[in-house]
Amino acid sequence: MVKTELLDQESSTENEDRDRRRKLRISDVVIGVLLIAVAILAYPNIFDQGRSKIPREIRGKISIAVMPFKNVSGDTIYNLWQEGMQNLMITALSNSPAYKAYDRVDQWPEAIDSFEKSLEMLKKLDSNPWSWTYILLGRAYHFDGDHKKEDKTFETGRELWPDQSSTFDFWQAICAVSEGDMVRAKSYLSEIKKMTELKGWPEANLYLWYAGIHTWAESYEKAEEYYREALRLRPGNELATYDVANFLITHNINVEEGLQMLLSLMVMNPDSAPYLYTYGVALYKMGNYQEAENALQKAWDRKPYYDHKHFVLAKKINDTLNRG
Repeated sequence: MVKTELLDQESSTENEDRDRRRKLRISDVVIGVLLIAVAILAYPNIFDQGRSKIPREIRGKISIAVMPFKNVSGDTIYNLWQEGMQNLMITALSNSPAYKAYDRVDQWPEAIDSFEKSLEMLKKLDSNPWSWTYILLGRAYHFDGDHKKEDKTFETGRELWPDQSSTFDFWQAICAVSEGDMVRAKSYLSEIKKMTELKGWPEANLYLWYAGIHTWAESYEKAEEYYREALRLRPGNELATYDVANFLITHNINVEEGLQMLLSLMVMNPDSAPYLYTYGVALYKMGNYQEAENALQKAWDRKPYYDHKHFVLAKKINDTLNRG
């Protein structure tokens, strides 16, 4: 009996060591890939400074899909770096004359190809892809107009990540609304409603989810109805007020009304990075470029992470002012 237990312990130890070595090999591969990417991106800046910076044609460039990073430290304080690291790499790639960066531009077929290859690579490593791998691929299918593959990809992700079913309900509802399939959309909206009731969320939060779904699906009229209903249920609520103001400004529904709502919030919190950013967007849309640049700079200085969308808009305004 003792010998059997010892053998079992030795076998268990060997399995643990083998698993540990395998995980280390996978980690080494990931680290190696990141080091190579950094070296490639740094090479032109270090060694090619005397050469012409004229961009080459996009055709023939190497395709790179920048996937989101996952915080495996166990410390939630580092969660803000997940999107920040992805955005930093996207910007570096976007500014390189040798590479294409996807997900932020309208080259969805190439993005799909890269995302699909990343899934194949993860399968070969016998690694369970993160849920957002499927969401990003599904979103790429969405923007490419292939809703059948989009929905199938989300279903696959749901099967692998059943504890995140509400997240997939959200994205599949967007897919259904975009297709005009309101019967299917209602089933997902119903599941989301059950989730909010189970968690005891205020009803206004449910309408904010519904509004977000219809915004992503570019069903702006319905989205506005849900946003205003959320605000009616929670008048004066800071979150609801900001979401409505941001929607009205960002999607050119009613920039002036959205700006007035935003200014009421900035009286109480003038240093809020999100408020300053949206304020800058409103000023830009109204043609006040210098004030918009100032607001965006203040927002930038207060953000704890990198925001590529913010970077692009600030650069666009700066270029406009320099030309003027």
